[in-house]
Amino acid sequence: QRLFVMIVSILLTREIVYSQQLVHMGFTSSDNVHFIVTDPVGRKTGRDPRGATSRSEGIEINEIPEANYSFESVGDIPDSGEVPNAIYYHVFAYSFESPQNDGSYLIQVIGIELGQFDFYVGVDPAGNSVRQKCRFIIKNALIDQDSVISYQLLYNGMPGSPMTLKKIVTSGTLRQDLSASFKLKLLGDNNFFDELNNHLDKVEKELAQNDSTKAREKLEEFEKKIDKEREETIKHEQRGQKEKQRFMTEDAYRILKEDVQLLLATLPRK
Repeated sequence: QRLFVMIVSILLTREIVYSQQLVHMGFTSSDNVHFIVTDPVGRKTGRDPRGATSRSEGIEINEIPEANYSFESVGDIPDSGEVPNAIYYHVFAYSFESPQNDGSYLIQVIGIELGQFDFYVGVDPAGNSVRQKCRFIIKNALIDQDSVISYQLLYNGMPGSPMTLKKIVTSGTLRQDLSASFKLKLLGDNNFFDELNNHLDKVEKELAQNDSTKAREKLEEFEKKIDKEREETIKHEQRGQKEKQRFMTEDAYRILKEDVQLLLATLPRK
């Protein structure tokens, strides 16, 4: 009788764990970017500023059932004659059944204008659902007008399963971030930018020739260049000296370093 009770208990537990349960997914970006979400079966929802009559409105894409992309704002209600002090966001909201719609979600962030953007990811179980929740925050990322930065969200609602948000980096992504850093005056001068840009030409040349070993070597050399420049910039700041023409800020270094490490992870070692 005890064995029977245990078997029934296990079966009921499995039914609870594997049954379809509702979760709420929400993505929020700052207002200088739009983004497009692609679900695990290839449907898309979001807005694309490229080619739009109004870049701030973007071109609407609405393929994921029950998903919604909207514009929201927070701020104080102004008195008569005052200009509203509001902060605007773009929000993607989607409620779906887990585990049926678990899987890999592609997020393509597209620049409305040059600047830095924030992005927030959250998935929350609904009601008494036992599905997992997750939170990811991206702060002060770089974007240029019409540039695309892609992220892959892997969501698995089963308790204990891994969940990740990963930036998808190619040599083109690294070049985009380098260019945006320079335009935003997060690194200088022209000669230093040209030096790094020309070095990326060498990386891409080796990649085009399918020589991943040499591409890795060139990319490691690029990494040493930005490491050295960041160290020199820190020493210069610590001495309290006047800002020099050739420098690398913390934001630029953080983003370029992350790009390099993610790209290196895709290339085999000797």
